[in-house]
Amino acid sequence: MEGEPLRTTDLGTSIAQTLELLLHTHYGEQRSDSAFGCAIWELDFDKETTNRDWELALIRSMTAAIGRYETRLEKPKVTARVAQIERTFSANSLTELRKKADIFIGATIRETQQPFRFHTHLYLGPISGS
Repeated sequence: MEGEPLRTTDLGTSIAQTLELLLHTHYGEQRSDSAFGCAIWELDFDKETTNRDWELALIRSMTAAIGRYETRLEKPKVTARVAQIERTFSANSLTELRKKADIFIGATIRETQQPFRFHTHLYLGPISGS
């Protein structure tokens, strides 16, 4: 990379990358800022956490994280939907019950006042109550 200009990306992609990083980072994982990340990883394998509790924890945590770390967005609205899914592995015909979380974030890009939409999904630990 010596002497080569660094590649850049557009604003929307950069924001989406930051949201992905926040969502996939456990508190304390980033050495320089132990508050960076999302609270959901505290609940990932907690069998007593209901789907609704998980959704609310994600909404609260990501809303706060966006306010603190992704200041290019304003008026964020985070929603989450958790559902039970069944995955079958064809190699050994094992069936696994998991939770799948669909995560949606809508906001306004502060600089341009354009709407911003983000969607991703995560597969979570063992099934818990709904």
